[in-house]
Amino acid sequence: MVLEHVQLAVGVGALDLLGLWHSRELAGAAIQCRGAGSLSATADKTAAVTDTDVVGVDCPFGLPRPVVEKLDGPATWRETVRWVSETFVDADEFAGRCKAATRAATDGDRTYLRRATDGPVGAKSPYHFFTQQQAFHGVRDVLAPLLDRGAGVAPMTGEPADGKPRVVEVYPAGTLRRLGLPDESYKTASDEARRTRERILAGLEAGDDDPGRAGGRPVTVADGRTRERVLADDGGPNGTSRSTTDGTTRWRGTSTSESRERSGFVAGRRCTGMDPADLSVTIVDGYVDEPAHFGVPPYVSTYPRYVAGALVDAGVPESAVAYHAIDDLRDERDRWNDVADADLTVYVGGMTVPGKYVGGTPAEPDEVREIAWVADDTTLLGGPVRFGVGEENKGAVETERDDLDYDFVAKGDVEAAAHDLVCSGLEGFGDRMRDNEEVARWARRGAFVVEDHPNHPEYLIAELETSRGCAYRCSFCTEPLYGNPAFRSAESVVREVEALYGEGVRQFRLGRQADILAFGGDGERPNPDALRRLYGGIREVAPELETLHLDNMNPVTIVDYPELSREAIRVIAEHNTPGDVAAFGLESADPVVQEENNLLVSAEECLEAVRVVNEEAGWRPGGEGDPRHGSAGGSTPPNFGDDAARRLPKLLPGINLVHGLMGEREETFEHNRRFLERVYDEGLVLRRVNIRQVMAFDGTEMSDTGAEIAHDHKKQFKRYKRAVREEIDNPMLQRVAPSGTVLQGVRLEYHENGTTFGRQPGTYPLLVGVPGERPLGRTIDVAVVDHGYRSVTGVPYPLSAGEATMTELTAVPGLGEQRAAELLRGRPYDDAADLPDVGVDIERFLAVEGDDRGDVTPDPA
Repeated sequence: MVLEHVQLAVGVGALDLLGLWHSRELAGAAIQCRGAGSLSATADKTAAVTDTDVVGVDCPFGLPRPVVEKLDGPATWRETVRWVSETFVDADEFAGRCKAATRAATDGDRTYLRRATDGPVGAKSPYHFFTQQQAFHGVRDVLAPLLDRGAGVAPMTGEPADGKPRVVEVYPAGTLRRLGLPDESYKTASDEARRTRERILAGLEAGDDDPGRAGGRPVTVADGRTRERVLADDGGPNGTSRSTTDGTTRWRGTSTSESRERSGFVAGRRCTGMDPADLSVTIVDGYVDEPAHFGVPPYVSTYPRYVAGALVDAGVPESAVAYHAIDDLRDERDRWNDVADADLTVYVGGMTVPGKYVGGTPAEPDEVREIAWVADDTTLLGGPVRFGVGEENKGAVETERDDLDYDFVAKGDVEAAAHDLVCSGLEGFGDRMRDNEEVARWARRGAFVVEDHPNHPEYLIAELETSRGCAYRCSFCTEPLYGNPAFRSAESVVREVEALYGEGVRQFRLGRQADILAFGGDGERPNPDALRRLYGGIREVAPELETLHLDNMNPVTIVDYPELSREAIRVIAEHNTPGDVAAFGLESADPVVQEENNLLVSAEECLEAVRVVNEEAGWRPGGEGDPRHGSAGGSTPPNFGDDAARRLPKLLPGINLVHGLMGEREETFEHNRRFLERVYDEGLVLRRVNIRQVMAFDGTEMSDTGAEIAHDHKKQFKRYKRAVREEIDNPMLQRVAPSGTVLQGVRLEYHENGTTFGRQPGTYPLLVGVPGERPLGRTIDVAVVDHGYRSVTGVPYPLSAGEATMTELTAVPGLGEQRAAELLRGRPYDDAADLPDVGVDIERFLAVEGDDRGDVTPDPA
């Protein structure tokens, strides 16, 4: 291939010519479509390339077919180009509607779809956050005008008009990766970047030894001027920065000494001697999900609160600390001004377990990068993101460490880094872990930032830390990377709750620990007295709290210390609110997998732990076994069925199962199914079964294996997961919340297909679907009428006999259209005795105006 008569258009970086190597038969020029700024300015420049034989454009030319179909778009590609140009106002609307269509097309499983051609070259979805500007402006401002002028687009259209070019989509990074050449860090004016360009050009000129691979023919750059243009690319006026191994900031396009000067390491620059009282700081919460820590709305994690407290402790005024959740930055672009104008921007986030979320969407790597790019001054990255990032937050993915273009990366605790960075005048810090004395101060002083959380105050759950780290070393888990458990005192946690309660928080979860039973002990042995001080103290300083739940209980502790564990579980059930869940990390019931991954609890031991929690805490408020109401006699918990009290049990176990671990085999899936069947057959109750595929992180034993095993077993995993949902989850959910169970305080969150969905605040709450579209943001009580796999259908409780709709009435079990019509015809009703006998106990669901529904025990305060 000979690159002669090169047409450099749209401010193109000459190295992007190599994108043409995707097409072996093509020769000509490439247009680099890098962002909205250049693309939106290109409409009047397209004429400059119409006398070129071939034009390569580095931006997506189309959308995945399922997305276009969901948006009722046209059937042909040419019509789609026009449709995109005329339908969407800007790139944000374009991406937003495409993402909504994707969720609709995949039943909520995916946010992005890629075209068939994207996967093989590693390209992102056309409406991904990082590519949405290129795709939208490339189609509207480049392709559409070129088509109007007679250009041909291969392979979607026919031959171009006489004298007009053929346009092809190119992807330079994919070509470079395929050829084993550098695909990043070559687009600046630094000496290092120029050497990288020289290496790339040499590789292109040498060609590929494999003649059967596309793109294998050598490139000849005959024009010396063109060669120099390739090698002298200045990279634009705005450099970006990244951290280096020596703790300094390395600015792209600068030498090390220049980087130190720009970062404030040279005396006399702006950072040296800076007074913390004069600083402005913006904290961006990208959300976290870790094995023992959760911070996706409606939860707020400890990270932004502790960072805020550390900043105040270092001398930054509260009024100078701004907090923004990532969802707020997406929804309100004006908030980005706080990022751009801050002296210090701190990003906290990261996901080390896969999940699906209703209340918020965790930040993606490219969004995290944009925060660093927008910030004009110093940036700090921290939280579990330091362990690594993947392209998507799902199982069966591999991760890698990435500084995401931040000036500083906290490889220890981000709150300690923020504190020390401010104290140093923004010059730097040594990576370290904070101690419990610092946590005690920072947790109280940082409580004020919750007022700026989008869920504050009514629907905000504060995640509380009692300890972190783990004494055990399961192969896949990142929690041991925090070291052995370091327990806070009960008083420290209580004082934190007091501060949060003073800021209006009424929902709390003791979720930041590997094992709640070990609190206040030696790391293994339960300490019921310490738990009594903890829970009793929280109840004392937060007398009107609405939720008090937990997460993570180690079944090994119950097996090793059965009597102390039983007492500790009774303490928890005495003080918590109903619907609580103790997540058990069984991870696998296969003894082979257990041995190869350092899993310490066997299936038999876990089953015994499930029995203990059911017996000690599976009672329902106001029902048999409730020790507070003199009803300890009668049947032993758990209680379920039509005669059970109409509340959720106080505390039930949940089971976590991880697939893709070392040693996994076909028999592994059967071992897990048999374990779950035994739990059900014994009449026990599980609140949830969490099945996921492993995410591999550096520092864990799974880092070498990665996602290979999970990928190999993907089809079997899907079959097995569906079987568990049908054979275990649905019947188990009927035990947890029998028909007629009243769920108090359900927050209505979104509409879908004529149904309103909501959840109670709490740990792993049930998703509740209520017929009809009701005002969002309201809180109602709901009576359960039907069960899915992991969700229930309910009607408002109590239904008004005089106002209930036909849809609501027919949702009541046993009350079909004929009987519902009879109820409607009999209106109005003055007394419950006036209700007709329709053969169903409708008074479990309906009330006549003025009835006192005293049959449901309220949540204990």
